[in-house]
Amino acid sequence: MSTFKNILKSIRKILISIPSINTLVYYLCLDRAKKNNFNVSKLVMNDNKLEYSTLFNEPILHLNKVCHIICSGHSFNASVQHLDKDDFIIGFNFAGIIKLNYSIYFIELASNCNKKIKNISDCQYRVVQESLNSKSKLIFKNIYSEAVPQSKYLSKYKNFNVLFARDYQIPILSKALLHKSVSSLLEEANVSLLPQLRSTIYTAIAYAYRQGFKEIVVHGLDFGGPHFFDAEDFAGSLENRPSYDALPKIKMGDNHLTNIGEVSSIDILKEINRQLKAKGVTLYAAIENSKLSEYLPVYYSEAIK
Repeated sequence: MSTFKNILKSIRKILISIPSINTLVYYLCLDRAKKNNFNVSKLVMNDNKLEYSTLFNEPILHLNKVCHIICSGHSFNASVQHLDKDDFIIGFNFAGIIKLNYSIYFIELASNCNKKIKNISDCQYRVVQESLNSKSKLIFKNIYSEAVPQSKYLSKYKNFNVLFARDYQIPILSKALLHKSVSSLLEEANVSLLPQLRSTIYTAIAYAYRQGFKEIVVHGLDFGGPHFFDAEDFAGSLENRPSYDALPKIKMGDNHLTNIGEVSSIDILKEINRQLKAKGVTLYAAIENSKLSEYLPVYYSEAIK
């Protein structure tokens, strides 16, 4: 059986290496991803009596031309000191354990479909409840997934400014096709759709680009452990951290799960940076003390005195 699988893999590699075939396969996979995700998410939304939101009906007008995106890597403990209350900030997952004036916050999980997801969902809800203000916009993604299926849980967020994204996952078939995947992420023409690529960080970068920001600063993207709230220099509360069973600690030097495989998160980041640069948009690493600074220019080149 394993021999047969290896033969299939070899055939796939040969076929994918042919430009005309790999392009056809890519668009077939993209079309299937949209249809599958939309069919599932339509059932979820109808069942919960919810409606999708238009996320890109007009560009965001903000005094600051810079958008800051917060990830959960350990370097965020050092870069957070640079942020100002008037900055435009996008957060997701457990970034909100550190309280900031988040303008946009992506919600990935809102379900009690199993014990682990319920634990993470409960903790994420408490983070949102305690850290976000009335002006913050919450964007629910992964609607097509079991991660966000139930109106009983979604109703907890009824007092927030909530938007529901009609999203879909863009396939990543190989490094040779990565430029097409990234192009699909950045150039989705339909203003009601939110394409996703591997991780919410790339969804957030594409969102900032589509909203007209010319400078995008990424905090806490370290491609490995630990999370900022598990790092030795974290000075905040762990009250809203999920259980270690639901969200295990990542050791310093260990790769994040999204940075493993034939096409790594670093590969995706490099291609996004290349395409954004061609569009006149600069992607920055917040500080030098970050793995990200090996691939992007540093925004805060001097430490705060």
